[in-house]
Amino acid sequence: MFVTFVEKNQKPEDAPSNLAIIGRYLLTPEIFDILEKQEPGAGGEIQLTDAIDTLNQTQRVFAKKFEGTRYDVGNKLGYMTTSIEFGLEHPEIKDELKDYIIDLASSFRRKNLQAIKLLNQLKKNKNRIDIKRLNKQKWQKGSSFCSVFFL
Repeated sequence: MFVTFVEKNQKPEDAPSNLAIIGRYLLTPEIFDILEKQEPGAGGEIQLTDAIDTLNQTQRVFAKKFEGTRYDVGNKLGYMTTSIEFGLEHPEIKDELKDYIIDLASSFRRKNLQAIKLLNQLKKNKNRIDIKRLNKQKWQKGSSFCSVFFL
């Protein structure tokens, strides 16, 4: 696919296509001369996409349409979900990781059920809080349930 233009930070509803640059490039050495002269663009930073657009004025720039799943590891959640998805496909760890995730989900479910039961008890007995029972529960300060008591 031959690149005839590089779109600049458009809103999705204004974009002329549903294609995007996903940040993998094979560029000719001329890009470095262009980057040295490139004016800052979006966010006050020198944008590689602007330099590619400039390069495209003197030589052809090609793109490869990617078919598959795109993983964004540029933030903590994206990094973690990518790691989990790849871990669940890895032959050496997939079974143990799957068991761990199931155990973790079961643990969260048990804790949530305990919290719901305790909250229901508190609703019934608005003026009485059983401190001994709360202390027996292994709630940690800062958990979502304990924040009810430490607000």
